[in-house]
Amino acid sequence: MNKLAKLASIVTTVCACGSGATPPPAAPQNAPAVDIAKTTASADTHNAGPAPIAAKPAAPPSASGERPTAIPGSSIRFTGGDGSSRASAIVIEGAKGETDGTEAEYWYLEKVWGPRGQRWTLQQQSLLGDQGRHFDALEIVRDGKTETIYFDISAHFGKLF
Repeated sequence: MNKLAKLASIVTTVCACGSGATPPPAAPQNAPAVDIAKTTASADTHNAGPAPIAAKPAAPPSASGERPTAIPGSSIRFTGGDGSSRASAIVIEGAKGETDGTEAEYWYLEKVWGPRGQRWTLQQQSLLGDQGRHFDALEIVRDGKTETIYFDISAHFGKLF
């Protein structure tokens, strides 16, 4: 897909999701692994709106209790806090643009809480600004409770590819 077609796809997705349209379902659990640097825009995109109320994320289900620090085989790294607020947002570093940055967010959530659609679902994704920084706030439902996870996307915000 050329860059212009990819941009049109992103714009179309943003417009469709912002209008209240239901995002497409999550990939099946047995879907093959995808190199996020080579994929197209995620269907879940930024929706402007008021900042959701933060809920502290629970400890990850892994035996070690550690959160991922990088996506193996890529330049993407995760630093910062636990994502429970803007001040303790999970910082995404090394993303080439918004597409792989957004997909890194979902990769992170699946590594921490398990498969999307089975262990958690996305309610809303919002783009927030605060003192020159840019954040994605992902409101998810997990175990019947709604919580918001914050990612600092300042390093790749506005970069399309």
